[in-house]
Amino acid sequence: MESKKQRIELLFTFALFIFLRLVYYPRNQNDLSSNIISHAFYYLLNIFLAFRSLSNLLSIIKAEALNYITPEFKKIVQPKIIKHELGSEFSQKDGLIDMMNKVDDSGRLNVMHQNVILGSKFLKEYSMLPVKVLNVFKGRRSFNRAAFLYKFLSNSRYKINIKIGSLLTTEKIRGFVGEESLIFQHSIESYIRSYGILEEAGTIHIHNCFDFISQAASKNAFVRFFGKNYYSDKKVQDAIQEYLNFNGSGIKSSLNIFEYISHYKNSRKMKKQFEYLQSYLKREVESRNQNQGSKKNAIDKDFIDLIRKHINSIFDQDYRLIVPSLLSFTRTYTLIVAQKLLNTLVDISVMPKIFRLLAEEQNKIIKKFGKSITLEALDSMEYLDAVIRESFRLSCPANGLHRQIQSVYVLSNGVTLKNETNTSFNLFTHLRNEHKFGKSAQEFNPETPISKGIKLKNNPKDEPIWGIG
Repeated sequence: MESKKQRIELLFTFALFIFLRLVYYPRNQNDLSSNIISHAFYYLLNIFLAFRSLSNLLSIIKAEALNYITPEFKKIVQPKIIKHELGSEFSQKDGLIDMMNKVDDSGRLNVMHQNVILGSKFLKEYSMLPVKVLNVFKGRRSFNRAAFLYKFLSNSRYKINIKIGSLLTTEKIRGFVGEESLIFQHSIESYIRSYGILEEAGTIHIHNCFDFISQAASKNAFVRFFGKNYYSDKKVQDAIQEYLNFNGSGIKSSLNIFEYISHYKNSRKMKKQFEYLQSYLKREVESRNQNQGSKKNAIDKDFIDLIRKHINSIFDQDYRLIVPSLLSFTRTYTLIVAQKLLNTLVDISVMPKIFRLLAEEQNKIIKKFGKSITLEALDSMEYLDAVIRESFRLSCPANGLHRQIQSVYVLSNGVTLKNETNTSFNLFTHLRNEHKFGKSAQEFNPETPISKGIKLKNNPKDEPIWGIG
């Protein structure tokens, strides 16, 4: 890239030098001779262009000479460019896989020069490299740089995000399951009463499926992260909704003074909302401490129970760090879960055989466990687990799991990644890799994970549908 810039500059400076000497000077010789200042400036410009051209020429010659005499193993190999244009083969499923193969699973998108996308060959490297080399916090900050929460989520606050994520494991949130089923049931019934249309044979028609799932997922997230008192505290409801409605893209035009004023007012308003949520969480934690004391074996019903247990050991009683992270999780949970669930419903709806098998499985489980949703009942939903897993696997993104290189790093294929290079991993092509997962890797086939004994909660490390590292 540097050599290309030097070549362009050499051509430009030399062309300008020739133009001044052979075209401009002969035509304006008399005017220049009569004006000492213009004459002096002309000669100084000529000297500068001549030296600049010579300097670039020598640099190019030196680079070519070094490239010629440098042993092959010492040469710096740059990531190849992946050309992305709408309607191109890259935008097609098979085309994307072919493109990743052509660049040896380490390419740079021509529309995102700071982002290197890695593929299947580098799964172990990407997941095992330490934070000092492959920094997840800086990678996420760089990716979210334009978002409103960027200034609230510094490195230390991103670490709180990671710690919160580590608490949300199946073991720690086992008590959430029964509560979530009730929340979802309440949300579904409320939505159907407001927007459902009763048709023949008791069928209820929902016009906007995504809106329906989003509302159910949102209500579940609000109560999961902020407790049942969310229902009765209007200020908490308004604060969360204000955050979700806030334009997180920042200021679009640096010349628009009204946009600055509007953004400033909204930021001030959001700061007050943050402060109220901090006081709300503190009250909830203190209230539960008084009621429950130090019961270590108590089942956690929501995230406030987890905060209560770890407020000193993990969070240092700093609610200013907790609130932005919880809001970030709320938005992410709502968007991702709703989209993933919608994808799964679409997959089921277009495959009648799968729908029939799921219905049969649910009828058997209801007969055995009743209508209550428990961990035991969920563990018995083998076919549903496989269907969701396949849907998640085939809807994984091509540009996600953002990291940032913290020092010059050479990949195992010899490609060099410079310091502060932003990277991402291509789960889309990795989880469709026929060499790794067989010829049916690109097909929706729930029988495959069932035959392998694979479930969502114990997913293999080389099939990272939940993420890496």
